[in-house]
Amino acid sequence: MPATRLEPKPAWLGRFVLLEPADFRMGAAENDRFATSSEFPVRLVAITRRFAIGVFPVTVNQWSFLGADGLPITRVSWLAIHEWLAEAREKSGLPLRLPSEAEWEFAARAGSTDGFPDGGTLNHRQANFLHDDSKQRVGPGHLTPRGTYPPNRLGIEDMLGNVAEWTADSWWADLARVPDDGGFYQN
Repeated sequence: MPATRLEPKPAWLGRFVLLEPADFRMGAAENDRFATSSEFPVRLVAITRRFAIGVFPVTVNQWSFLGADGLPITRVSWLAIHEWLAEAREKSGLPLRLPSEAEWEFAARAGSTDGFPDGGTLNHRQANFLHDDSKQRVGPGHLTPRGTYPPNRLGIEDMLGNVAEWTADSWWADLARVPDDGGFYQN
């Protein structure tokens, strides 16, 4: 799965990974005991265009155009994200945008067909989540700075846990309407 690291200027943007077109199975893996009905039916998606995704979620410092270190930004609206992206595009000259749901899942899976990028399980050394399957507290109980957890096989950090991430798609109740080309789904 080809991925190229990008170090755009200005430095406040952080790093990106450029992903090439590819096919993947979108939706819940057979062994994913955490799957919900919104992750079915499993679909073969052929992402038809290259896209870049940040190596980590947007941080508070990036949000202020200061730098890429620190905690991820939280409690921002869909409108605020698009306003920030417009300003970031203007300041950087780069075609920054939110990924589609398919692009995000492709990047998060990093080539895995299991429930998680490194197989069918996830532990507290791989992602920030609070409780394990037996309801025992395993996580820190607070946000963690970017880079706290190891990157996936594509070099992307913090795709699972810590914060919810926006995508460009409208919400849907299942995967039946996902565009076959990995593009955006809009109501």
